[in-house]
Amino acid sequence: MKFKSACCGEEILKGEEGGICFNYCSKCNYPCVIQFPSGFRASEELNSVNEAIKSCDKCNEAIKTRELGRPFIGYGSPNAKVMFIGERPGFQDNKTGVVFTGNRSGRKFCEMLLKAKIDFASVYTTNIVKCQTAGNRKPDEEETLNCCSYLWKEIEIISPKLIVCLGTVPFNFFFDDKGSYKYRNKIFEEEVLPGKKFKFLLVYHPAYICRTGSKHEEEYLKIFKTIKKYI
Repeated sequence: MKFKSACCGEEILKGEEGGICFNYCSKCNYPCVIQFPSGFRASEELNSVNEAIKSCDKCNEAIKTRELGRPFIGYGSPNAKVMFIGERPGFQDNKTGVVFTGNRSGRKFCEMLLKAKIDFASVYTTNIVKCQTAGNRKPDEEETLNCCSYLWKEIEIISPKLIVCLGTVPFNFFFDDKGSYKYRNKIFEEEVLPGKKFKFLLVYHPAYICRTGSKHEEEYLKIFKTIKKYI
């Protein structure tokens, strides 16, 4: 059976139906996510959240951007022990319906998972905001508030051992009264849902690693190898 790369559509003859795996794309020469036709969302609860997201009409501007793509829930295992949280979908994400696919940030994220020997399908990856913003700008406060109930529901359903904040935006969503620089690359525990504590880890967003080149990449990979211990 032939499967297509989520980043550029190249047909690749590797993988197992019913999930996703990694392979190197010969067209863009990056490790990229291979999306399989049968999908991976096996949880009825997550499917229900996804249907609510697709029919959401809270943000007028977000509705307009759906001409470019569609809003979507996170991707990965409903039994994941690690949840990665980003800020918002990018243009390529909006086309594929899979978070962190196609653009430089997504490729770097996938590359780190691959090098740390973390299966993309064994973790759960999502964004605070579920729609691409016009001009790919930072979501405003109203958009974040409109979307956050979906993220809380994902966290409640997945109940991960570790929540990894990809950049300061998701970190500040949870801890707006704390200086993020004090917590970067450190695992700590906080109660963010009534009666439920979660371990958190703040790391750089993959876009920052792309901008700074190899300066922080070695340290970034070490952190991803630490994350693997929670899987």
